[in-house]
Amino acid sequence: MYFTRVTLSTMSISNDDDVMQLTDEERVYLNAAAMGDVPIVRQSLDDEDAKLNINCVDYMGRSALHLAVDSENLEAIELLLGRVNFHAIEEALLHAISKVHTYIQRL
Repeated sequence: MYFTRVTLSTMSISNDDDVMQLTDEERVYLNAAAMGDVPIVRQSLDDEDAKLNINCVDYMGRSALHLAVDSENLEAIELLLGRVNFHAIEEALLHAISKVHTYIQRL
């Protein structure tokens, strides 16, 4: 069920709050973060030819870091922490606090 909701995501919010469609690369990236698939997340981040906004969000406004916090995958969280913008980090930290993931909060 969780994977299906992320797969159906079709929107991304850019920095100027314009709504736009997610690219295929962004869908794969968000799904990998949600499922804790670190090799795919790493490949998405390292692929310089991909049309990937690393700060993209799904239809519910969840970033890859937020989804990684949901899946409690520390390796994916650590990988994303150095790459996403401050807003995504702040939102994911608040989410971890609300879920009482104290070990994630320490990262």
